[in-house]
Amino acid sequence: IYTVTHEAVEAQLDQRIATESEILTAIYDNGGVPAIAAEIGQREAQSRVTGMGYILDDRQGNRLAGTLRAKAPEPGWLEFLYDDEGNGKRGVSQALTRRLDDGLILVVAADRTPVDEMDAQLFGLFGAVFCAMLVMGVGGALGLGFLIRRRLGKIDATAQAIIDGDLNRRMDRDGTDSEFDRLSETLNRMLDRNSELVANLQQVSNDIAHDLRTPLARLQQVLDEALGDAR
Repeated sequence: IYTVTHEAVEAQLDQRIATESEILTAIYDNGGVPAIAAEIGQREAQSRVTGMGYILDDRQGNRLAGTLRAKAPEPGWLEFLYDDEGNGKRGVSQALTRRLDDGLILVVAADRTPVDEMDAQLFGLFGAVFCAMLVMGVGGALGLGFLIRRRLGKIDATAQAIIDGDLNRRMDRDGTDSEFDRLSETLNRMLDRNSELVANLQQVSNDIAHDLRTPLARLQQVLDEALGDAR
């Protein structure tokens, strides 16, 4: 957003500068130095409103018109043209320099204050949005961490109870089908399967004990008779 807006404002200034330069060039072609000097004077009377500045120099560098306190740059576009505004202040403009007939130099400049003000506003907006996003990000991270610790705490407490011997305990579920909810379901299925295996093992142990009861009774009887004969 900053780059697009910055370039758009600069493009608008460039368009104004190019239009002004073409108009003044046409006036010079039709009326010569007196006509363009008079036009520059009229336009500078409105410079406080328009923010435009002008320079018209001859081939020796003598000022013919324009009050912009800067040295005429080389022909072409210049993004930063510094001028002395007095009281130790320096203005910054972007300018277009053209070489007219007879070696005259025409400079049309536009104050870059709108660009700088737009940049400052965007930087301020960026700072405010960044701070808001930072606060939201930290708050969201803390909240998410709290929720995760709470769910893991419940799972840990249930697991500890199972370790202590409460084999009927199961993980709590909230029915949201979230990752933790699916994990709880998987753990519960695992615990159910373990319970089935333990129950099967107990049943097998009971069956073995029942099947061995009669042979052991017979063996005890034989041993008792042998002990009696031995006496």
